[in-house]
Amino acid sequence: MKEFAQRIIKIVSEYHGVTPEILTAKTNRAEIVAGRHIAVYFCRLKTDLSLAELAELFNYGNHSGTIFAFKSVRNRRNTEYSYRLMLEDINDIIDNITECLILDNYQENDFYV
Repeated sequence: MKEFAQRIIKIVSEYHGVTPEILTAKTNRAEIVAGRHIAVYFCRLKTDLSLAELAELFNYGNHSGTIFAFKSVRNRRNTEYSYRLMLEDINDIIDNITECLILDNYQENDFYV
């Protein structure tokens, strides 16, 4: 599951125009924090990683940072229409990548024949 979380981080970082290393770095710049929170949100929704594992992945001191990030994105999603559209756009990109990975896996294993 950490590989899938890394893919989510890469997708979100590309969407926000930064590198994955910057997105997960310990920085408090608003544009970086906003992207990091979105990456945490999607990792929490789409993986089964624990809060502690997410905290380690995103260089938070403990799991409370991941809880705060998830809740802040969820609250903003519920109140801002343009933010919700952005999240839907990122979600579509993640889902398309996931479908491609599943198809590639079938083709590599000749399972679909």
